[in-house]
Amino acid sequence: MVGDWEVITFPRFDDGKQESSALTLERGGKLGSGDGSWRLNGSVLKVEVGQETYETQVGAAWDWENWQPTIIFTGLSQDGTAIWGKKQ
Repeated sequence: MVGDWEVITFPRFDDGKQESSALTLERGGKLGSGDGSWRLNGSVLKVEVGQETYETQVGAAWDWENWQPTIIFTGLSQDGTAIWGKKQ
């Protein structure tokens, strides 16, 4: 799980185009931005960023942009904001 990720969040009340952002999961459960933490329990990844906590499922997928296998996560925050990420 440690490494660089491409992440897209989908706010509940915004159906417009969403841009991806970079997220780095560092060893010891820290985020590269210094503003949050993460932990993995089986296939459940919890990411805490600021006031948001996302509970996601981790799985294998095919990265069509880079034509290679990768790891993804997808889930929701407590207020229903969806998040999706793929490992770079």
